[in-house]
Amino acid sequence: MLFGYDVGQAMDYSAFGVMNKTMVGKQKEYQVPHLERFPLNMSYPAQISKIKNRIQTLGVEDDHTIVVDATGVGKPVLDIMEVNGLNVIGVVITGGQKYRYDLDTGCYNVPKRDIISTLQVLFQNKQIKFASGMEFTDILIKELINFKVKITKARNETYEAWREGDHDDLVLMLGVVAWYAVEFGETNNVKRKPVQQHPLVTIQGL
Repeated sequence: MLFGYDVGQAMDYSAFGVMNKTMVGKQKEYQVPHLERFPLNMSYPAQISKIKNRIQTLGVEDDHTIVVDATGVGKPVLDIMEVNGLNVIGVVITGGQKYRYDLDTGCYNVPKRDIISTLQVLFQNKQIKFASGMEFTDILIKELINFKVKITKARNETYEAWREGDHDDLVLMLGVVAWYAVEFGETNNVKRKPVQQHPLVTIQGL
């Protein structure tokens, strides 16, 4: 099972979510059945404990991957997660031209344009689906709208300038896990009921 985790800092929320890459008919879908934000000022050990709880509740201790946006916090948080028995993939968002695996940090360095273009394609093709009634979907929609404005303004600026201002924890969590799911995630071929698309997400797109 695939999870995303955007690690917040003092003034930023941390975001956590689930993504299932599956086949519906002849098209791949990236289904998001769960989103959540952790409260501001929650310690990293407390956040990681909560994530571990979620993994245990779902019974996927031996079959999970957590894609972590480690851009601001780096390897220490990944180390704590690994010590707690979590299978993590670190993603550091950069301004480079091509993604690469960094042997020193154990993270993928991924250009911000790759994160953006992955979300753009999935939204334009209506391949990303959200379960109806999720608590944080409306906040995600607001983040997507702000995000669309910011990537236009900061297209040629640094990552830090691109992320200034409004919270974008949910959309960046979604971006890194979507990038990993498209590049490396296994497709679940078991037939399942499609997750309902949230109508406002369909309208607003990215």
